[in-house]
Amino acid sequence: DLTPVSLVMVVPNVLVVGTGVTARDVRELVAQMKAKPDAFNYASSGAGSTQHLACEAFALATGTKIVHVPYKGSSQALADLIGGQINLAIAAAVSALPHIRTARLRALAVGDSKRSVILPELPTMAEAGVPGYYAASWYGLLLPAGVPKPVVESLSKEIVTAMKVPAIRDGM
Repeated sequence: DLTPVSLVMVVPNVLVVGTGVTARDVRELVAQMKAKPDAFNYASSGAGSTQHLACEAFALATGTKIVHVPYKGSSQALADLIGGQINLAIAAAVSALPHIRTARLRALAVGDSKRSVILPELPTMAEAGVPGYYAASWYGLLLPAGVPKPVVESLSKEIVTAMKVPAIRDGM
């Protein structure tokens, strides 16, 4: 039903914990989770969301158990994480960044295969002890099926060109 045009951007996800969690890095968090297997929960922006799948992948990769608490969006999920009702989340870096900068949340690692431009001090999950873990959100442009190929190719070329413009790229 759809014709892919172009990838627009990839946004790294970041593992964040509330200030009530004492772990200072991923290894320490995993050790705490294994020591108390029923004590940790995580927020997501809804069942089946990128954040939900990213946390489930984290639990599988680390051999831990985490209780899923789904929300109807990331704003309330992050609010409850900040408020201490939730222990952790894997959130889009851009959503969590203001709370990380004000120390209302503590970031432990990024889910991308390379360090984030906006959080270069954070290790990747692989660097933090979870090899092979990857969880990022991507945004792309799709058109309805049947759009003439020259139109798709032209639009794709223009998007790629636009994303090379520093003001546009940095704004995204």
